[in-house]
Amino acid sequence: MTARYLDFERMKHAVSQLVQKGEELSQIEPDVYYSARKWTPIKLKLLMDYVHMYSVIMKTHTRIYSRFIYVDPLAGAGINRIEDTGDLIAGSPLISVVSSENLFEKYFFAEADAKKRKALQARLEKLLPLGQFEIKEDCNNLLDYVSELLAQGNKKLTTYFLLIVKELK
Repeated sequence: MTARYLDFERMKHAVSQLVQKGEELSQIEPDVYYSARKWTPIKLKLLMDYVHMYSVIMKTHTRIYSRFIYVDPLAGAGINRIEDTGDLIAGSPLISVVSSENLFEKYFFAEADAKKRKALQARLEKLLPLGQFEIKEDCNNLLDYVSELLAQGNKKLTTYFLLIVKELK
């Protein structure tokens, strides 16, 4: 088997994990999801790889950075439904939790739509303790809030954060 084929097999396996997690957590508020295009699984797989690699690397820097936070100002409902296939796949908020090697002390999300925000809340409650994440209604307010938290923080604690920014339609 060629290395190229093995890489494709790894990618298929990783995407199937995202689909499995998406189907599992879509049982909570099953009619609430983000409608996505057919290339979305590839983008989410790349995000999964990035968050995982970032987490593994940053765990070696805990002497330098004392806190790690994750910020996703355009979180959605946590589940994507692929328009062409109907497949349900874990979205960026869920990927950040399951792929991060328990690196992040706190997760911050924003979602303007009340139904999506409620669904995201319920889905995250299955993965994280209540105090480990916050969901705001407005992305600008979230960024201001996180910025203020960082500014108020203990000057002896160095916080490193991963901010996920998506292209707006």
